Amino acid sequence: MHSKMFLTFKIVLIVTGAISLLWFLSPIFIWTIFNIGNFIGILYSSVLILSGVFLSQIVDFIGNFWHIKVGKIVLSVVLVFCIALFSFILYTTGAMINSVVKEPQKNSTVVVLGCKVYGTKPSLLLRYRLESALEYLNENPKSNAVLSGGQGADEDVSEAQCMYDYLVENGVDKNRLFLEDKSTNTFENIKFSKEIMENNGINTDKTVIVTNSFHLYRAELFAKKCGVDADGVGAKSHFVTLPTFYVRELLGILRLQLFGY
Repeated sequence: MHSKMFLTFKIVLIVTGAISLLWFLSPIFIWTIFNIGNFIGILYSSVLILSGVFLSQIVDFIGNFWHIKVGKIVLSVVLVFCIALFSFILYTTGAMINSVVKEPQKNSTVVVLGCKVYGTKPSLLLRYRLESALEYLNENPKSNAVLSGGQGADEDVSEAQCMYDYLVENGVDKNRLFLEDKSTNTFENIKFSKEIMENNGINTDKTVIVTNSFHLYRAELFAKKCGVDADGVGAKSHFVTLPTFYVRELLGILRLQLFGY
């Protein structure tokens, strides 16, 4: 019975690792999306597969190492680290989910965070953000929107201009839209958008940030850092890219908590 359970666990590790590896590799092959998220995911998946393949040797090594004084210390430190890491992931995931399920205030100023533009057209993730922004603006006719995102070296227009064109083409009055086209990251998105609102006499007390669901919690943390009390609208995310961006967000939130940026 013990050997059957051992074999089952071995198979579970290998199969789980293989599925995970495919999931983290898919964004690279489909959209050439490669970042720290799928890099860590690929490493994690490889560890799972190798752990399944060499499970017997790993168990024997840990058993022998534990009987050495240094081994007890090292394994205890590793265990504490794993518990702390798991606790952080659990808490942060709960906070990310809570940001998505909260109902945003009505008739708030909308800040739409930029994302990749291909030529002059929005990427899939940016289009999801724009669809959510359009829905909110249509349901809240008193709301204005700040469209925030600069122009990358491989983009023909700024992300702000791309968002402006999309929303105007879909019936939003251009007088409701303000462009912030200098930012290069989420912190600058919020900071520069706040300056746009203040310079144009737009109320910053009621603000709604629109971004993809996996990114919403970190955006709200940056908003607090900039003195903006914001709710959020979580746009949908593509199933294939979700694990990659989820891992990247965990790392981004950890960096923000540790280093403040």
